[in-house]
Amino acid sequence: EPLVTKYKLETLEIHGKHAGVLLFLIANLHQLSLGQQVERPTVDSELLLDRIGELHNTEAKAAHLQQLLYIVLKEERYMDLANLFTRLLLFRLSAHFDIRKDLEVEEMETVRERMSATGVWIKCVIISEKSEDQLNIFQEESHNIWSKFTTLYHKVAKESDQTMTMNINRVPPDCIRVYGKTFGREYIKSFYSDMQYEFDQQWSKLDRVLTMTPVESTGKMLLENYRIPWAGHGYRANFSLKDMFPQWIHDQVSPSMRQPLTQLDKREVLGAIDKMTVALMWMIWLAAGVPYTFSELQVLACGGDQQNIYVDSERRCVQIITRSFKKGNLKEDFKWLDKRTSYYLVYYVTVLRKTQISVLGENYEAFEPPKEGEVDLEGIWEHIEGKCNMSKKEASALIMDQYLFLDAKLGQLMSRRRFLKPSEEHPNYVASPERLSFKQLKFGRMGLLRQYLASSLNDSKPVKTARIDLAMCRFAASSAR
Repeated sequence: EPLVTKYKLETLEIHGKHAGVLLFLIANLHQLSLGQQVERPTVDSELLLDRIGELHNTEAKAAHLQQLLYIVLKEERYMDLANLFTRLLLFRLSAHFDIRKDLEVEEMETVRERMSATGVWIKCVIISEKSEDQLNIFQEESHNIWSKFTTLYHKVAKESDQTMTMNINRVPPDCIRVYGKTFGREYIKSFYSDMQYEFDQQWSKLDRVLTMTPVESTGKMLLENYRIPWAGHGYRANFSLKDMFPQWIHDQVSPSMRQPLTQLDKREVLGAIDKMTVALMWMIWLAAGVPYTFSELQVLACGGDQQNIYVDSERRCVQIITRSFKKGNLKEDFKWLDKRTSYYLVYYVTVLRKTQISVLGENYEAFEPPKEGEVDLEGIWEHIEGKCNMSKKEASALIMDQYLFLDAKLGQLMSRRRFLKPSEEHPNYVASPERLSFKQLKFGRMGLLRQYLASSLNDSKPVKTARIDLAMCRFAASSAR
């Protein structure tokens, strides 16, 4: 059975362009002289090169491509063909090029994106196949095609990172240039300010139909009023940020309807909260410091065994625990958010999420738990016991209670595509060609951090991460304000 549509659509939007290079190679294999020198399966080029239209025979094309890729990956006799495909990803390919000239080599970052897209396509093919030995392809054996592909990808990724680093130069007194684009603290501050403004604008829309309490004053009251008893704090499993305040506090900050909500009102409320979700994600990402990836941000949870958000009882601000794999090892980071971002996050959890659940209604059931033996692609069910026996209604209520950044309409985590959209439009004061991509922004912040650390720690040499945690937090907080 093919993958669920929502995963296909999301994957296609992110990787479709770069995965298209492999499709081009497969479809034109019969015309490549190198392709004649390796053993290859039978390719129905007439079907794949159908000139009637790209939407003609789509299911047949997809099924044929999946079958071809699975055979190439599974059978060792096609090792040379797989290696050929991988190496051709280095070149700038098109349907029309001058055969009298040598092929041009793509930039390393483009090669990395192509290989990443190819890897995602391979995973989708294997998962969709659902045969008894499908996962054997991912075993790390020296002769395994997947093992060789991932080894080459890591080399390309390392080279790409070094190339990116080489394209970062200092611009006195306190800026850097990232791939020819000027970047500094003002960029971060303006971006953060734009996202805060977007959050506040959507709050104003909610306030037209609901009696909303002010964001910063409510967050400040919840975190800094020592007369409010906290039900608990620290790192206890199953401790929920929403449960730490007494019920009378929830009653005090919960909005009430100015008038009965129409269906249009409900759609506007849910749409506003979705936009506030994306804005808050950026506020946290900008304030959390580096390194911090989208995948870590996406799975922030305020409850359950997978909880990674807590309140520091001494600093009275939010602490985030992130876990990521680096070079095969699990790496755990602790990050403290500044006061303002902490206020917004606590407000989102205690006020907006409750509002969202109320408007969705008791029959809300957009989240569907995985069936027995089904792969959990998003990883949100990993720590939930009895998930396969839950109804959609029970599962939806549980996910809404634990995870922060959700697309409630689609029943999934907030997508990377929706998260990245503001980076194309903000900061407002920066012209569109001068705005940094998300990847450039990550490297720019790392370069800016190194510059900050060199001056704040009076050390011109690179400083190891273990020594700079506090300085990183100070830098992130001061940059976001």
